[in-house]
Amino acid sequence: MLDDVAVAKRRRTNVLFILVVTSACTMFLAATTDSAAMLWAFGLSFVATCGYVYVLAQLREREQHDGWLEQH
Repeated sequence: MLDDVAVAKRRRTNVLFILVVTSACTMFLAATTDSAAMLWAFGLSFVATCGYVYVLAQLREREQHDGWLEQH
């Protein structure tokens, strides 16, 4: 069971890393190419990154809450 939890956390970390790298690359390209399409791509990737961070925070809060309920 612990191995499954570790695999899930590693996968979440990898997804977050890819989203951050994508946001950084599209921000760089949007700034250097002055292209409207790249600006939209950056906006979309940034919103996706923020949304994923929000989901991760909700998952962590739920895990802590469930752990607290099991202890009491």
